[in-house]
Amino acid sequence: MNPIYTDKFSGMNNADSNSALSLSMKQLSVKDAAGGVRMIHNMDVQPSGDLTKREGFTVWQSLIGAHSLFSTGLEFFCVRQGTTTPERLCKIDLSKTITHICDIVGAGDPMFYVQIGTRLFMSSKNWNGVYENGAVRAWGAEYSDDPADYAGAESSEELMLMGDTKAPCMENLTHVGARIFGTVGNKVYYNDPPLAYEMFRKDTFHEFAEPITMIAVAPDGLYFHSTKTSWYAAGYDPENFKFTVVGDGSIPGTLQYLAEFKNTTNVPVWLGDDGVEVGLGGEITSLTQDIIKIDHTEARAASVYTKDKRYLSSMVAPPDAAINDAVTCEVIRNGKLIS
Repeated sequence: MNPIYTDKFSGMNNADSNSALSLSMKQLSVKDAAGGVRMIHNMDVQPSGDLTKREGFTVWQSLIGAHSLFSTGLEFFCVRQGTTTPERLCKIDLSKTITHICDIVGAGDPMFYVQIGTRLFMSSKNWNGVYENGAVRAWGAEYSDDPADYAGAESSEELMLMGDTKAPCMENLTHVGARIFGTVGNKVYYNDPPLAYEMFRKDTFHEFAEPITMIAVAPDGLYFHSTKTSWYAAGYDPENFKFTVVGDGSIPGTLQYLAEFKNTTNVPVWLGDDGVEVGLGGEITSLTQDIIKIDHTEARAASVYTKDKRYLSSMVAPPDAAINDAVTCEVIRNGKLIS
């Protein structure tokens, strides 16, 4: 899945309670019992103490129930609420025109994408297809397993179809080493032979002890994550994989790729128990160890990597999350606008 880049994110800028504040700030801020400012929402605090409205974002296009956004560079794809079915696949071009591509099976299932040339391979755990030339078609086709059906085959290409099956409905699609990898529960499937992205076989998968929720491509191999365990396999040839346990899992949906890490480009980064973690050289490095701890047993998140090289991720807070500051609670948990 390609990363979604953003131009700018300046975060929340809180006032220093010890600084001199102007009258305008005191009028527009939430004050505690001692008269100090506790929170400034959607404002930048200048050194003089004056407030300026922070540059915000404008709704580009409104869609009901939209999720699983993917950009090809020229257009966007996403899943939205359907009419005759729970959900549908849509395309949005740069002129903001929305095109209904097709109805899909499932409701709320994350969609994963791999773009190869003019084809866009798409799959969720209950549906898959290939977008090409303005329409979606089936990903692969059913072929007979009966050798008698190929008795008159005149080429090796025809014989290769024996034992072939349609692509399974996979999650966590990844394209590397002339193959598409995807997960179905605790199995990781891949097309066979290489470059034949429409061909899958019933025995071309690796099985793990736990459901796989993330596949991260490193410059030297692949990291396979469940929510509890991380494995590493050197290289990109699945027939030669040797799996080594290297970590304690990751939070689904947090995978992005750093522009550079230790003089290496396109290095995978994700969230785990120790916060932000990077995979390189068959090892996992925590960038926030002893600073951030996350209980991610049931968590799912979303992430972006910004053009100014910031990694940002967010997840739904558990219902029993404790926020002791009443003002912060109103802003963060309840979405209250404070000005």
